[in-house]
Amino acid sequence: IWIASKLTAPGDEGLNLSTGSMEIISTARFVQEHKYNPSPKLGFDDEDAGVRSSAASALGNQSTLPKLAIQSLIAALKDEDAFVRRSAASALGNQSTCPESAIQSLNATLKHESADVRSLAASALGNRSKLPESAIQSLIDTIKDENEYVRSSAALALGKQSTLPELAIQSLFATLQDEDAYVRSSAASALRNQSTLPESAIQFLIATLKDKDAYIRRSAALALGKQSTLPELAIQSLIATLQDEVAFVRRSAASALGNRSTLPESALQALIATLKDEDADVRISAASALGYRSTLPESALQALIATLKDENADARSSVALALGNKSTLPESAIQSLIATLKDEDADVRDSAASALGNQSTLPKSAIQSLITTLKDEDAAVRSSAASALGEQSTLPKSAIQSLIATLKDEVADVRDSAAFALGEQSTLPKSAIQSLIATLKDEVAPVRRCQHLKQFNKKQKNMQKVCRTYQSPHN
Repeated sequence: IWIASKLTAPGDEGLNLSTGSMEIISTARFVQEHKYNPSPKLGFDDEDAGVRSSAASALGNQSTLPKLAIQSLIAALKDEDAFVRRSAASALGNQSTCPESAIQSLNATLKHESADVRSLAASALGNRSKLPESAIQSLIDTIKDENEYVRSSAALALGKQSTLPELAIQSLFATLQDEDAYVRSSAASALRNQSTLPESAIQFLIATLKDKDAYIRRSAALALGKQSTLPELAIQSLIATLQDEVAFVRRSAASALGNRSTLPESALQALIATLKDEDADVRISAASALGYRSTLPESALQALIATLKDENADARSSVALALGNKSTLPESAIQSLIATLKDEDADVRDSAASALGNQSTLPKSAIQSLITTLKDEDAAVRSSAASALGEQSTLPKSAIQSLIATLKDEVADVRDSAAFALGEQSTLPKSAIQSLIATLKDEVAPVRRCQHLKQFNKKQKNMQKVCRTYQSPHN
C-alpha cells in the first residue's frame, strides 16, 4: 500500500511516473531488501490509470497481503478504468487466502458491464480451492453469460472445486451443448476434474465421445478416465474411441483405459492393437496403459517386446518402462531388455536398465550386460545400471569390482548409485570396504552418506567409528 500511496505523495521524486510498473517493482524490492515500513496510506488514487493498474499488478505478485491491501484491491474492482479492474481482479485471484468480503466483491464483479472483468473475476474465484455456496451459485449463473469467454472462465472455475453440488454438475453438462466449442471444451475439462460423477453424467460423457469437436471428445475421454468406476458401456465406448480419426483423442482414450484397475480382455486386445497406431504418442499411451496392469497375458507381453524395436525412441523407452513394471518377466522379455541396453538413444538405454533393475532375480547374462553398461557414455545410463545391480541380493565378484571402479566416476550421481549398490550387499570384500571408506571423503555430500554402509559384520565394526568421524562438523 505504501508503494501505491507513494505514487501520489506530493513533492516526492522517488518515483518516475513515466516508467510506471518498473518503478513500482524496483521500489517494492527496495522495501523488501531494506525492511522499510512507513505508515501505509490508501493507494490507487493516482490520476494515471496505467500507474493504478501497475500498482494492482505489483500487489498481486504477493501471495499474502495485509487486510488494508486486500481492501484497496476490492475498491479497485470499481475503478473507472477496465485495465485497473482487470489487474485488481487478477491480483485478488493470486492470493493464497481471501476474506469473505473479497469473495463477495468478486461475486458482484461477475455482473460487471465489461466482459473482460467478468471473466477475470470468475478466474479469480476459481483459484479458491473451496468456495461458499453463494459463489458457486454465482458461477452457475455466469455459465449463461452472453460472452463466450466469460462462460468458459466460469466453467473452468467450477471445475477447480474438488466437489460440486448436483446443480453445478447439471449446469456443466448443459454447457456441453454450448454453441461455442471453447466453452464446451471448458465444461468438459471441468467435469474431468470430478472423480465421482452421477450415472446420468457418465451417460452424457459416453454420448459426448461422438461430439463433432475433437477437443470435446478428448475431454470426455479424460473425464471418464478420472472416474473411480465405470460401467461396461463406458469401457466399450472408450475402446471404440481408440479408432477416432484424431490422434490426440485416441491418446486420451488409451490413457483413460490405462487408469482402470482392471480391464476386460477386449480392452487389452484393443490396446495391443493400438501399439501399432500410426501416431507415436498414441503408441506411447497404449504402452503405458498396458504397463499399469499388474499381470498381462502372453500376447500383450509379446506385443510390448516387439515394440521395443519401434522407430520412435520415446515409444521404445515407454515400452521398456512398461515391461519394468512387471516384477517377473519371461526370458524373452529379459533378453529383449538386455539387447535394448545397446539402443542408440540414451533415454531408451536408461529405461531398459531401470526395467531390469525392477526384476527380483536376473540371469548371469543380464548381470554381465549391466556391468558393461557401467561404462556407458551417458551418466544417467551408468547410474541406472549401478542401481539395477544394487537391486540384486547377491552379486558376483566381477560386478562388485566394477561397482568399486564406478566409485571413481566423474559424475556424482553415478558414484552415489554405485555406493548405494555396494551398500545393499550383505557381505563385501575388504577392497570394497576400503573403497567405501575412501568415499566418505567425496566432495559431494550425497555420495558421503553413511547409509551406503548398510550392514557391518564383525570385521567391519571399525567402519562405524569412521562414519562418526567423517560426520563430525569439524571434518
